[in-house]
Amino acid sequence: MIDIHTHILPFVDDGCKTEEQAISLLKEEETFGVTDVILTPHYHLADYNKTVQDITKAFEDFKEKASKVTNIKLHLGFEIYDDGLLKEENIDAFSIANSEYFLQELPLQNSAENLNEILYLYKKQGKKIVLAHVERYDLGKDLLLALKERVFIQVNASTVIGKGLFKENKITKWLLKNDLVDFVASDIHYNRDNNLKKAYDFVEKKYGKDRAERLFNLNAREFLLK
Repeated sequence: MIDIHTHILPFVDDGCKTEEQAISLLKEEETFGVTDVILTPHYHLADYNKTVQDITKAFEDFKEKASKVTNIKLHLGFEIYDDGLLKEENIDAFSIANSEYFLQELPLQNSAENLNEILYLYKKQGKKIVLAHVERYDLGKDLLLALKERVFIQVNASTVIGKGLFKENKITKWLLKNDLVDFVASDIHYNRDNNLKKAYDFVEKKYGKDRAERLFNLNAREFLLK
């Protein structure tokens, strides 16, 4: 498996506060059979005051230390909230594992407010969008169906197994039933349960091995081809 959305990288957001916490989460992922983890700290300067340079340095330092205690391959990405950076000429530094894909977060309320502008800015730069934890947004089923032609959809493992809010679980169930999900990820923070393996087992049992492999592994391989 490949976990494409995590808050394991320490010291940079609301995820891990120590290297020990981060290492413990990586070791847990390894027991699930995870081979690659993409570290996707929040990029939101107003809340976390961390620049891309700060986060990149933290990643390089942690990657070296983690390599001594785990076989999991680490890659850097960002969960982007500040859409102002999309107006910059070069946004490649914010991509998922140096790919053409970007993990974009939306506001939980009025989620569609700036969505058209965000979609336009990515399209203008020839980039691909992965919408983070889509089930959390107030987008509605009709808009989600329309968006499927323009974005890739990620849902959290917790809602796959019914451990999220009722509304989130219901949307995830509908997305899976209609084969609209591209990625399932843990969105793991240190103070949350990691439901990735349980979600994989659920999808495999309900929708088959091929679907499980696609949502938890094969689609994410596209990020790692470079």
